[in-house]
Amino acid sequence: FCCSSGRTICQQAPDSGRGHTRMAKPLVEIASENGIGLVVHHVLKEGRLFKQSRHLRLWRRRKVILTPQYLGTFCEPCDYTRPTEVIKFADVTAATHCDDVGQDTGFCITARGSDFIFLADTPAEKEAWLREIGKAIVRLSALLPHDEADCD
Repeated sequence: FCCSSGRTICQQAPDSGRGHTRMAKPLVEIASENGIGLVVHHVLKEGRLFKQSRHLRLWRRRKVILTPQYLGTFCEPCDYTRPTEVIKFADVTAATHCDDVGQDTGFCITARGSDFIFLADTPAEKEAWLREIGKAIVRLSALLPHDEADCD
């Protein structure tokens, strides 16, 4: 079972037979894809979105976790050890509205030369995700050292 307690993802232990459940320690495991660590206890935003698959272009419902450095998608809502996608904000070149999907709830994240297309349930939810992604990118860019060639 899963629950969300504030900004901390935690596991809920099964009923001990005494009529109550106990909370386990917050998850601190690191999920990785291609050596990228995703610490899921630093969650800024989480929710369920549709994500278009890269190869077959099928829409799949995914659990989406936004951390200060990454956006991760997961098949299973409570299994944060195997992300289906990890988008590193340092690689993001754009996060924009996506009208190509024929709905007003679509948005696109461009990173590493690929477009990652998502659908929210409502236009307001789409705006909230874009706002939080934009804030995360700005915060991260303020922390990263800038190339001196960019300062000319």
